[in-house]
Amino acid sequence: MPSLPFGGTITYGEYSPLRVESVMADTERLQWRKSTRCDNATCVEVAESAGGVVLRDGKDPTGPRLTFTARQWTAFLAWTRQRSQ
Repeated sequence: MPSLPFGGTITYGEYSPLRVESVMADTERLQWRKSTRCDNATCVEVAESAGGVVLRDGKDPTGPRLTFTARQWTAFLAWTRQRSQ
């Protein structure tokens, strides 16, 4: 299993159309927001979900989304802050 720099791992699961439809329906109701530093449409957008945090590309709001548990999101933010210093 590949390892991620912020301590997570990439896992592979079985494709399930029912699960995908359920996740997509859940993410349609999310309150999306972007950084106040963003001045155009090329920013990522983030939303809180029941299971944690969902991230999407602001240029492609109907495209793929990354989901993080609260713990993974905290680790990801710490990793990005460390890299930006």
